[in-house]
Amino acid sequence: PAAGKAGGAAGAAGGEGGKKRKRKAKSKKWKKPKVNTYVYVEGLPTDTNEKEVAEFFTKFGVLRCDDATGKPLVKLYRDEGGQLK
Repeated sequence: PAAGKAGGAAGAAGGEGGKKRKRKAKSKKWKKPKVNTYVYVEGLPTDTNEKEVAEFFTKFGVLRCDDATGKPLVKLYRDEGGQLK
């Protein structure tokens, strides 16, 4: 019986040597939105304008606005004749 107590004490001492790591507190800050959030669309009708595209895509989320004009940041690529590419 005495040997059992000595073995138990040694086992307890060995268990105290390992220290637990503390968890880092998660930051509750908002993540920065991605800057590269471009969408490329093909096959638009030739009479489409920036306003129509902006109205359509606002149904699905918030569009970035141009700092200078305050309008939604939409760009339609056109050739020399003014037709959509």
